[in-house]
Amino acid sequence: MDWQDTTIYSRGDKIREPSIWYCYPRNEHGHYIAICVHRHIDFPEDVWLLSCSPFFIKHQLKNRNINKAKREALRKVKKELKLAINAFKREKK
Repeated sequence: MDWQDTTIYSRGDKIREPSIWYCYPRNEHGHYIAICVHRHIDFPEDVWLLSCSPFFIKHQLKNRNINKAKREALRKVKKELKLAINAFKREKK
């Protein structure tokens, strides 16, 4: 999975560490889901969050290491997608 650093830095930033990572898994038709692993000012500095609408908005991840947090995020999104697909399958036509 390709992750892109989309962090916006200010001129005055003394430390320039990535704080926003996106990946865009696409299907054969070019449709995608935006998955974002990011930090937020309302959370401690070492906390990574997952945002992937409509499933997660600022969901706190357990892992503090960015690479592990990205893997955790992908697992969580896959799980939610499977649950959503199963719910569609159960619906009566």
